[in-house]
Amino acid sequence: MKLMLAALLSLTSVFAVTEKTIEKKFRINSRTDFGARVFYNCDSVEDRTYDILEELGATDIEVRCTGGIDRFGNYAREAYVKTTYTVQTSEEQGSFQDFKIRSFNSCHLYDSIFTNVMDSFTFEEMSDLRRCVSSRSRFIVSGTVLK
Repeated sequence: MKLMLAALLSLTSVFAVTEKTIEKKFRINSRTDFGARVFYNCDSVEDRTYDILEELGATDIEVRCTGGIDRFGNYAREAYVKTTYTVQTSEEQGSFQDFKIRSFNSCHLYDSIFTNVMDSFTFEEMSDLRRCVSSRSRFIVSGTVLK
């Protein structure tokens, strides 16, 4: 019996976990690095978050945003994001592939999202993140990530 149990335990250690489900909650700060206040509607925040996660190789993506700019223009608050997604954790099932994320007019939004989710992924190499100097600055980051 002990021998069979030991064999079963050693067999389960052969199959490594290759995916991990991540849950992230974060706020898109309305105060930017360049001193302005910027607010976003939740549709834009959800779409950009989904696009960034997909480009980085995440699967089973769910994004929910609350706050932001009211649909009827009554108020503007900071946007709060809750997202769940699955990432590769082993090269056995995935491989390092190129990615490129860029925006020509929403640097602050892209930077906020990328900075909050980047620690969930395994990067082989990544270009330097550029600091946003205005709301119309370009955001560009590229490299290779485990997908």
